[in-house]
Amino acid sequence: MAKLANSISLHELHKYFYIENSQLKWKLSTNTKIRIGNIAGHIHHNGYWVLRLLGIHYAIHRIMYQMYNEIEILDSIVLVDHINKIKTDNSKNNLRIALSNENSYNSKKSIQNTSGHKKISHQKWIDNRNGLTREYWQVCIRSNGTIHKRKFEYSELGLLKAIEYRNNVLPNLHYEFSSIE
Repeated sequence: MAKLANSISLHELHKYFYIENSQLKWKLSTNTKIRIGNIAGHIHHNGYWVLRLLGIHYAIHRIMYQMYNEIEILDSIVLVDHINKIKTDNSKNNLRIALSNENSYNSKKSIQNTSGHKKISHQKWIDNRNGLTREYWQVCIRSNGTIHKRKFEYSELGLLKAIEYRNNVLPNLHYEFSSIE
């Protein structure tokens, strides 16, 4: 698939589409495959709804945010975040504007996660002085170019303390974009 275009004018959007039950639907047929009233687009392999209009590809959640909020042109540096992390849920209450770093705060748990808890990892290193292996839980939170790290004893109690620390610190650094799931 070609690179997605960033924006289209609100006037053009209202010419081709309408929103019904949190779905984008065709108002105007642009070719023989498109039927007025049908759901616009398809789910791309990346999990997002996308569509092609006059040879240009668009992310449907951006179009819907623009239409919901009557925004003439959605700036290319602005991202549209799915609050509940469900890429196909383009309901009005699930979409919000985000900058790149804010959008990353609302990401899912990494597949490389070793603790089962977002922003908490199991760390292991060998002490070169005595050859002993040291283990600990580490909370690592990135925010506005700063990395906040804290270590906790490698035990069940240590993990509980790490979770409590993360849950207390994260909202202060990521504000409404904080996500522990």
